[in-house]
Amino acid sequence: MRERSELLDGLLQAAGRRPEGVRRTLNVPIVCGRTEAELEARLRGARRFGGWRDLSTAELVAQLRGWPGLVGTPEEVIEQIRAYEAAGISEITMQWATPDDVEGLEVLATEVLPHL
Repeated sequence: MRERSELLDGLLQAAGRRPEGVRRTLNVPIVCGRTEAELEARLRGARRFGGWRDLSTAELVAQLRGWPGLVGTPEEVIEQIRAYEAAGISEITMQWATPDDVEGLEVLATEVLPHL
């Protein structure tokens, strides 16, 4: 993300525009669990996609993070969000694959958002 942001800065400057005049945003899926069992339960939304159905939890987490996605414990998700911020992202919108998982949203609201 940092490399692409720097490339965009160069293109904007070459076009006579100020790089800070362009907001950098990201839309990503998010899966957050306090324990491995919670994380696995929340991955059920992602497991609906055929190629991910039979992956181990660790393999699926790696796939989602590479997509990119925000996946892990609250501390890991906070770290991932801060890394995007350091790369120039000013706003992240999150995709929630399991709309009936109110407890998962509460984990985000109480254990992630207050630290950002």
